[in-house]
Amino acid sequence: MRETVSDLIKMSEDKDIGQELMECNRRLAELRNAAAMFLSQSEQDHVYWVERTGKAQRAITLNAAPIDVAEYLRRKLFRPTPRWSWPAPPWR
Repeated sequence: MRETVSDLIKMSEDKDIGQELMECNRRLAELRNAAAMFLSQSEQDHVYWVERTGKAQRAITLNAAPIDVAEYLRRKLFRPTPRWSWPAPPWR
């Protein structure tokens, strides 16, 4: 599909449409990578599951999450904040 979108980008004479198609191609690459990660289930410290959502339960969501989030939270929420140090005045 990405190859077809790439061909459309090359054929497009409208700059805005070309930009939109490039964004679609980028998103397709993200989706391909996410699906490959889910299907391979290669992350040892992750748990994987499928959910059906929506009113008619027709939407399917593939999920992956780390089993232990302590290190992630430590890095993102509890990392030390930079401290500012002022040089001592020269007359000291």
